[in-house]
Amino acid sequence: MKNKLLFLSFICFTILSFGQKTVSINGTSYETISAAITDANSNDVIVITGIHTESIVVVGKSLTLRGTNPTTDIIQAAASASTDASGSRVVNLSGTATITIENLGIRYGNNSANGAGINVDKVTGQVTLKNLIVENNYTSSNGGGLAIAGSNVNIIGCTIKSNTSSLDGGGMFAVPNNAAGVNSVVNLEQSLVDSNTGRNGGGIYINGNIGFGNNYTIDVNVENSTVSNNSASSASGAAGGGAVWCKVAQHVGASAGVGNINLKFVHATVYNNTHEALVKSGLLFTGTAGVTTNFSAYNSIIVSADDISIKAISFAKANLTDMVNCILGGLDAAAGANPIIDDAVKNNEKGKTATFAGISGGLTSVGGLTQVLTMNKDENFKNYCTAATGITLPTGDQRGYLRGTTPDAGAFEYYNIWTGASSTDWATAGNWEDGLPTTGDVVQIKTAGNMPTASAAIDVANIIMDSGTSLITSSSYAGNLVYNRNLATTNWYLVSSPVSGQDEDDFIAESNFAYGTGNNRGFATYNTANDSWTYYSGTETANVLTQGTGYSVKKNSVGNISFSGNLLTSDLTPISLTTSNNGFNLVGNPYPSYINSETMLDLASNSDALSSKTIWVWDQSLGTYDAKASTEAFKIAPGQAFFVKSDGAAGSLSINESFQSHESSDTFLKSVGKTKISLQLTSENQTRVARLYYVDNATDSFDNGYDAPLFTGIENPFAIYSHLSSLEQSEDLQVQSVGNTDMENIIIPIGINAKAGSTIKISANSNNLPSNLKVFLEDREANSTIELNDNSSYTTLLSSEVKGSGRFYLHTKSSVLSVGQDNFNTVQLYSLNHNRVKISGINENDVVVKVFNILGAEVYANKLNILNHKILELPNTSQGVFIVKLETSKGNITKKIILKN
Repeated sequence: MKNKLLFLSFICFTILSFGQKTVSINGTSYETISAAITDANSNDVIVITGIHTESIVVVGKSLTLRGTNPTTDIIQAAASASTDASGSRVVNLSGTATITIENLGIRYGNNSANGAGINVDKVTGQVTLKNLIVENNYTSSNGGGLAIAGSNVNIIGCTIKSNTSSLDGGGMFAVPNNAAGVNSVVNLEQSLVDSNTGRNGGGIYINGNIGFGNNYTIDVNVENSTVSNNSASSASGAAGGGAVWCKVAQHVGASAGVGNINLKFVHATVYNNTHEALVKSGLLFTGTAGVTTNFSAYNSIIVSADDISIKAISFAKANLTDMVNCILGGLDAAAGANPIIDDAVKNNEKGKTATFAGISGGLTSVGGLTQVLTMNKDENFKNYCTAATGITLPTGDQRGYLRGTTPDAGAFEYYNIWTGASSTDWATAGNWEDGLPTTGDVVQIKTAGNMPTASAAIDVANIIMDSGTSLITSSSYAGNLVYNRNLATTNWYLVSSPVSGQDEDDFIAESNFAYGTGNNRGFATYNTANDSWTYYSGTETANVLTQGTGYSVKKNSVGNISFSGNLLTSDLTPISLTTSNNGFNLVGNPYPSYINSETMLDLASNSDALSSKTIWVWDQSLGTYDAKASTEAFKIAPGQAFFVKSDGAAGSLSINESFQSHESSDTFLKSVGKTKISLQLTSENQTRVARLYYVDNATDSFDNGYDAPLFTGIENPFAIYSHLSSLEQSEDLQVQSVGNTDMENIIIPIGINAKAGSTIKISANSNNLPSNLKVFLEDREANSTIELNDNSSYTTLLSSEVKGSGRFYLHTKSSVLSVGQDNFNTVQLYSLNHNRVKISGINENDVVVKVFNILGAEVYANKLNILNHKILELPNTSQGVFIVKLETSKGNITKKIILKN
C-alpha cells in the first residue's frame, strides 16, 4: 500500500538538506553516524549527507547506511590520505545481520588489520554494497579497500580504486571462514576495480588457504565488471597476480584435489594489470599441491596490453571448467593446448592484444554508476559472442544498458549511433555511425541536427535514446526502447513515461529517488479529488507506469532517470478526466518525441473537455507552476508531464500521433519565444513570473487559448498575475494576450500576492515591442510610476499584506507617464459570490458607495475609505441585477452587476 498524505502546496515532502553534514533516522538528527547506529532499531535507515570523519562499527544489527551521492556524502577515517597505518578502518561489520551500505564514499582508512576501507567479518546474513566509491584506503595487512571473511556480499555498481595493501589484495581481499559456519558467495556486479596495489593480488585476492577456513567454500562471481590497471608489487618470482590472485586449499570433506574456491567471469573485462614477473600479471592461480581453483569465463576479455609476453592468465592451479566467447591475451605455458580454450565451437581467441579486442584507451563515463574502458567500434569485441554459453546471461552491460541479440565481449556493449548526418530518414545508412542497423542490433539516438523518423517497420533489438532526443515512427517497432531523461537538479520535476510496460517498482529502485519521512520516496501520483499527492512508500506493487499519466519525482543526485518498455505507435487511448474538486488532472507526453500543445489544445474534443486551452508545467527552477496558453505553442518534451483542468463535465483528453514533432533543442521546461512583456516578482529567495502578449486577434475579454489562468490547485501566497483590461472578471491570469493595435491606451491591472513586511521587486523584460514604446509600472498606493527596462526595476516595502489587483497597473506609452494619469479609467468593480462586491483601483478617504436594485430602490449606501481595494458585504438580497454607483473626488462611475447568493 502507498501512504496518502494531504498537502496544500505542490510538494511538502520531508527531504534532508543536501550539501551539509547531517545524520538522521526518520527525521531525528544525530551528531555522529556512530550515535545513530547505537540508537537505531533493527531495519532502520540511517541517512547520511556531507563528509563525516569517524570510524563506525555495526555488530549484529540489521541496518541501511544510505547517502545520496558517493562523491559528496563520504565517511572517512582520517582528514586526509595516509600510508602510515596509524589510524583505523572506516567501516567494520560483524554479527548476525542484514546490512546495506549505498551511495557513499569510503576513504582514508589506514590501519594494520584487514580491510582498511570496509571490513566484513563473519556476518551471518546478506551484506549489500551499492554505488560506493571505496578509494585511497591503506592497510599494512590485507584488503586495502575491502576485506570479506566468511560472509555473503553483493557488490553492485561500486568503484574500488587507488587502495593499497602492504600484504595482499590491494582492492579487495576475500576468504571463507570456518567460524562463520557458511559457504561464502561474493558477487561483484557492474563495478570497477582499478589502480589498486598489493603485494599479491593487486586488484583482488581470494585466499582459501588452510587456517582461513577451508572447511567451507567461497564463490566469487565477477559479472559486467572491469578489473584494470592494478599492480602486484611482490618481487620477481614471488606470487603476483596483478588483477586477481586465487590461492586455493583442499576443501575439507571433499574428494582429493577439490579446491574451496570457485571463480566465474561473465562479461568481464580484465586489462593492463601488471607484475614484475610477466607470467603473473593478470589472473594467477596458486595453492595447495594437487588442488585447483574451479575457473570459468563467458563472453569476457582478459588481456594485459598489446604485448602478449605480459601474461593475462597463469593456469598452473586452475581447473578450467568452461570458457566460451572469450578474447584472451598471452597465456603461460601451463595452459598448453587446452581443449576447452581451443574448442572451435566455444569461440575463444588466445594470444591476442588489447587492440585486437577493441580496448583503445583509458576509462570513461558513458552512463551507469561506474566508468568503463574506451572501446574501438571497429575491432573484434563487437557482436563477438556468437556461441551459446549454456548459462543465463545478464541482459545489460556494466552501465546497466541493454545488450543486443548477439552481445559484445567484455563489460561494455557498443551501440550503433544515430548521427543524422544526411536527413531524418531512419533507413538511410549515412545517418548512422556504423551503417544501417540490422536485426538484433542495439542503437543509440544521440542529439543531432536531424532526429530520426521511420516510415517502415523498425527491426532492431533495443533503442536507447539520450535526453532531449526524439523518434517518430508511422509504422511499427516490436523491440525495447529506453528513454533517458536528464534531471539537472535535485528539485522536483513532473515526468511521464514515453514507453509502456515499465514496472513501477523497478523504475523507482533504479532511479535513485530521494528518501523522505519513513520509507517515503521522491515519487508521487496526483489525486485530483483532493489536490494531494500519494507518495511511494517502498512496498512493492504490481503497478506499471501508465502512458499519459504524470508523476512527480525528486532524485537524490542529479542525473538520468530511464524509462524502459514498448513504443506507442498509434494514438493514445483518450485519458478520462476527473472532474472532482478543482478538476486538475496530471497527464503527460506518451511519445519519445515532442508534442505540440497548441495542436493538442485546439482539438475540438479537447477544448470542449477543458476549462481553458491551457496546460500548466512545473518550473523546478522557480518552484512553481507555469501556465502555457495554446497560442504559446509550447512543445511538450519526451518524458514531460503537465496539468490540464477539466471543465467540470465528463470528458477526456486525446493525445494523438499527429501531434508529434522533432525540435532543434530540448524544450523540457523551456518557453517558446514570442513578442511579449515578462513581469518578474522577487522577494527574498522567491521568484514568480507573469507574461503579457500583444498579438493580432486578441481582445480585452478572456480569449480561450490566448489567456491562461494561474494554477489554483495549490495556494499562491506569493504570486504575480494580471486581470483583464476590460475589467469584466477577476480571474487571475498568468498569461494574458491583448490586441496590438492600440497599445498606448491599454492599461493592465497587475495582481500581486505578498505578505506584510516583505520587500518586493518588480522587473520587466520585453521582446519585440515597438521601439517607441516604454513600459511603465504605476503604484497607486505610493502615487508613483517608474519605467521598467533592463536597467531599472521597482522595489517597495509592503506595510500590509497585498492580495489581488487594484494597486499596480502596467502601461505601455511612447511618452513619460504622469502620476495619476488614467487612474479613474481603471477602477475595477465586479460582483463576487454570496452578495459581495469588490472595488479596486481607488485610493481615497471618502468614497460614497450606493447600490440600487433594478427598480431604482436604494439597497445600500455608505461612505468608505478605500485603500487599494475593498470588498463590500451587501445585505442578504435576492439574486439579480443591481446598479453600483461610486462618487469620488475625481468624478462618478456607475456599473451594472449581477449578484449571486
